[in-house]
Amino acid sequence: MTKMLEGLKTIYSGNNIVNKQIQLFSLCGIAAILGGYLSLAAQGINEIKPFDKAAIVLCQIVWILFFTGYETIYIHRKSLPELDMSSFKIALKRIPLIIFFVFTGLALISTYFTSYQYFALSLEIILGVPLTMLQAGYALNYNADDYKKYFQKFRVKEYFYLLIKRIWVIFCAYLTAFMTTFLIFFIIGIIFAIVTIAKGSDLASMIMLITSNQTVLTKLSTYVSNILLVYFLSVGVLAWDYELIKTYESEE
Repeated sequence: MTKMLEGLKTIYSGNNIVNKQIQLFSLCGIAAILGGYLSLAAQGINEIKPFDKAAIVLCQIVWILFFTGYETIYIHRKSLPELDMSSFKIALKRIPLIIFFVFTGLALISTYFTSYQYFALSLEIILGVPLTMLQAGYALNYNADDYKKYFQKFRVKEYFYLLIKRIWVIFCAYLTAFMTTFLIFFIIGIIFAIVTIAKGSDLASMIMLITSNQTVLTKLSTYVSNILLVYFLSVGVLAWDYELIKTYESEE
């Protein structure tokens, strides 16, 4: 856990860190809103045409491509990269591109075959450990011949240790995102109730107003929770990458 905390420090410190965080959060927000729209469509709350769904999925694929390169650069530098075209250039190299295809395939299964989305998520978590080992080996010197360097050093013990940590990161990201969303809407609800009562309206009228806008609230909460979730997952994965690197270094 200490290594992950060190990883978080590298993510929230360094040159121009405020702008980097704003840029990362903005990109996570865009990807999350698109994902949220698909989620609402799956629930029957939003209507979506096949062409629109394909366009959104294409944008999500671009996001996966970007983050694959972004993550590779972070592993190489051990600091948060700038958001520029270098992330796409790195992602198109052989090793990162293989990783991109694997995760894209799992994302497409989750999107188009919703009954298998939990299977796809489980497979993504399990494959995430060895794939990141290969990615980290490549990221050392951006040399495709080094991709086995990390993978060959790890034993079964380290694999399960990192797998548990990866599951923990995902669990914490979900918990933090949903708890934060709950607190945001709870505080807004309290403020709204105080203002309503101060204006002389009764509690029944307030409840009717909330009930009549249930769909709007569902959409808002979905978008907010998705934005927070994608951001926390992105940060958590980067911190976990740092843990992997340090685990490897301790085995040297």
